[in-house]
Amino acid sequence: MGGWCFCAAVASVFSACCGNDKASTVAPGATSGRRRSVLLLVLSVAVAFGFQYGVAPELYNSTVAPSYLVDAWSSGCEDYATDELRERCAGHAGAYRAAGTATAFFLAAAIAAACKPTANRDAWPAKYFLFLVACAATIFIPNDPLFSKIYLYIAMIGSILFVLFQQLILLDVAYNWNESWVAKAVALEEAKPGSGRKWLGALLACCLFLLIGSIVAWVIMYVYFTGCPDNEAFITITVVMSVLVTVAQLSGEEASLLTTCIVIAYATFLCFTAGKKWSGVFTMALFLLKL
Repeated sequence: MGGWCFCAAVASVFSACCGNDKASTVAPGATSGRRRSVLLLVLSVAVAFGFQYGVAPELYNSTVAPSYLVDAWSSGCEDYATDELRERCAGHAGAYRAAGTATAFFLAAAIAAACKPTANRDAWPAKYFLFLVACAATIFIPNDPLFSKIYLYIAMIGSILFVLFQQLILLDVAYNWNESWVAKAVALEEAKPGSGRKWLGALLACCLFLLIGSIVAWVIMYVYFTGCPDNEAFITITVVMSVLVTVAQLSGEEASLLTTCIVIAYATFLCFTAGKKWSGVFTMALFLLKL
């Protein structure tokens, strides 16, 4: 019985991601094709991992693979000093293959949706198949210059734009979250004085959690990520800008502490992931495990 329920649930998920339950004459909604697009993103991540940690090492160390494939996956990596770095370079280029294919797919999907709005929810099984075929075709394309140079710079620019848009989305979510809980507190206060404090308390608890977590992360980064001038500069800039943003936000007429705390937590996360002294990450992990 349990196995049947599991299989039915999996079938339902794949039906929702691959099927089309609306006629082509029905106008698409704002969320049309969203679940199917997310599934394709998950698929592209799986392919990227497979290329980076499976295909690239096998081809780089293979003695039976065609020389063209070995040269294709090694191109652009000749300047690295050791075999380990060259193999890692080939693995990164393998991930760029999957990412580049996904970028081209979504660009084509956007153009198709602009020409035919219902295209974003039609023929998704065929789209998944074509995406996998395109990923397989990139195996025969040399790293240099398409992946190791051209797409790498496109991805760098795209990542900057992604971070900027992500901050705007976080700000919008934070403001909506704050307004929703404040509105619930006001409504309860009007119905029964004192009953709205629980929503305000929950709001304050979320702010304290994010703020204390950020401060703890600053301390950890100063302890384990120091020794590199770039790291110290990034950490200091993050702390100073967090203080300035908090002062500027709270000095306004429509101050929102929750918005400030979310921005600070996000900036701290970016600073943490940008740390160059990766040996400190493992030291910190051992430290946390001992706690």
